[in-house]
Amino acid sequence: RVVRSPIEEIAALYKNTIVRRDRTAGTGGNPLEGFYAPCFDMTVELDIGATRARRINFNLMDKTLAYMPEDQTLYSTDGGGVAGELRIPPVDGKIKLRFLVDADSLEIFCNDGRFSYTEEYGFAYRTKALSLTADKEVPVLLVEFHALDGIW
Repeated sequence: RVVRSPIEEIAALYKNTIVRRDRTAGTGGNPLEGFYAPCFDMTVELDIGATRARRINFNLMDKTLAYMPEDQTLYSTDGGGVAGELRIPPVDGKIKLRFLVDADSLEIFCNDGRFSYTEEYGFAYRTKALSLTADKEVPVLLVEFHALDGIW
């Protein structure tokens, strides 16, 4: 099987790492609370099979992504509407998303690289926070966050 993922050498840029397991998004709080870096590599694994949520939001500073479990699609939105979309069927009831963010781009690698999405996006950094919210509780199996150091 052909997959797409970031190069392994990106790990050399990791400067801070936070790992959280077995959390809840939705009414149970924000599993990304306290996370922030202008550039980061973050993996989130959700148990989609164990939720009745209709919308799961990933707020990455001033960028919002919404996963709709019913149609198994991740939507990237900007001020005017949908900027892009990617169908992500769960594997064994779960989805795994790896977000690679830098000042000018967003890359998402889904289910260990089976699906990927790239968007040129100039983060404005008006909001220096990350959040994971939902309209119903969603089991968050894993959040692994790595702040990235610059390469220059």
